[in-house]
Amino acid sequence: MNTNKNWLHKQLLLTSGLVSAFALFTGPAFAQGTTSPAAEAQPKEVETVVVLGTRRTDRSVATSASPVDVISASEIASQSSVSVIDAVKNVVPSFFASQNTIADAGTFVRSPNLRGLPGDQVLVMMNGKRFNRSALVQTFVGGDTALSFGSHGPDISSIPSIAIKNLQILRDGATSQYGSDAIAGVMNFGLRDNADGLEVLARYGKSLDADDGESAQIGINWGLGLGENGFVNISAEYFDDQGTSRGARRPAAILFEQQNPSLANRLPNYPGPDQIWGSSPTNG
Repeated sequence: MNTNKNWLHKQLLLTSGLVSAFALFTGPAFAQGTTSPAAEAQPKEVETVVVLGTRRTDRSVATSASPVDVISASEIASQSSVSVIDAVKNVVPSFFASQNTIADAGTFVRSPNLRGLPGDQVLVMMNGKRFNRSALVQTFVGGDTALSFGSHGPDISSIPSIAIKNLQILRDGATSQYGSDAIAGVMNFGLRDNADGLEVLARYGKSLDADDGESAQIGINWGLGLGENGFVNISAEYFDDQGTSRGARRPAAILFEQQNPSLANRLPNYPGPDQIWGSSPTNG
């Protein structure tokens, strides 16, 4: 009997200690067994309420052996960018592709990064087939693209956005299934297989704060059913980005123009900045 009493006494002490510790973190602590009448009479007022959420529905298939994200074509098509690589960057949090001001050929073939790893560790597939890598080895090492230095990744921007049915992204367990070039994960672009008519996509944009940056895109998808013999689906796309310039003229160029007015038109990009600092014009 004494043993039971001692055990009960210890449990009460432990419980009292937990209650006191909980009160220490949640509000003013009072003596054990007592409450504050003022606290009961006056409800707590909340000054600010912050709600965290998302505007997208769940798209991760978590019931599979390896969780995979499936991004629909409507999510990609709803983005304001004409490039697939920028559209994917907007909808996939762990995907990144830099936009450098001066990056030589890296401006046109931008190396994709997934989970902070360079493009040659991202396996890009199209309908389950490996997508060829580009011929460019990234040499730009400045800013946020240092991790892509020396990488040899695919040119995702060459895929027409209107031809995409969905994008499946596999991260966990990708290496064990596909090999060492899938350390960062796998991106599988599923192409459209519909055979129900014609679809046209057009997009236009321009910089609001400057008279440049015009961007236009037009895409066409056509599908035709062949009965039991299958289907034909054809996609075509054209885009034209005029680029932007936010640079300023160098003092040396201004001095050269003042001293040699007849040769000023030989300066690069005259009469604008002699070195363009912005996004390069591209079309494809």
